[in-house]
Amino acid sequence: MRIVLLALLCIGLLEARENPFKPMVETQQMPVTDNTPTVKKDFQSREIQLPNGAKILKFIDLYYQDSTGEVRKKTVTIDQKIDWHLPLRLSHQKKQESVQKRYEPIAGTAIVQKGSSVIIETADKLLRNFHLADPFKVILDFKSGKSFYTKSVSMKPPFKKAVIGDHREYYRVVFELDAVYEYELRQTAQGVVLEFE
Repeated sequence: MRIVLLALLCIGLLEARENPFKPMVETQQMPVTDNTPTVKKDFQSREIQLPNGAKILKFIDLYYQDSTGEVRKKTVTIDQKIDWHLPLRLSHQKKQESVQKRYEPIAGTAIVQKGSSVIIETADKLLRNFHLADPFKVILDFKSGKSFYTKSVSMKPPFKKAVIGDHREYYRVVFELDAVYEYELRQTAQGVVLEFE
């Protein structure tokens, strides 16, 4: 019995690492992460040369990273004839600036939408602003003595709607959007500007 225990001890010593505090995974293999934001260039276009003899384009898989950081996949079914001599072109073009749309839900306050930015034209003081994550909403509270019923207006994308409601000493403007966006808030002489990216 002692011989068996001695043999097991010897085998255990042979398997032991010289430095038990050294990580088993080398540092070259470990990913390095930090909190520095990465700035990506806007995608313009890319040409893709097809292999010789390609006759029918069945589908295209697109992998993209969404606003939460998760990588997702979208498959687009095409199933059409192609000429492999000609390259495929994938392009991303911004829409021309859309015409601004003006909403006047209450007297003395107007909402002007131009593309992905919005201006709240008001002389009332902005008290606070914050956002909610699900669904993504940006909320602004303005000081006021106005009394009115809650109003809702439908807006063009990326906005879904704007809701304005009276809360006694202030009124609240809520913008609901179709996804999570980064945004910048600026106060101007006309009111408040929100720009979404």
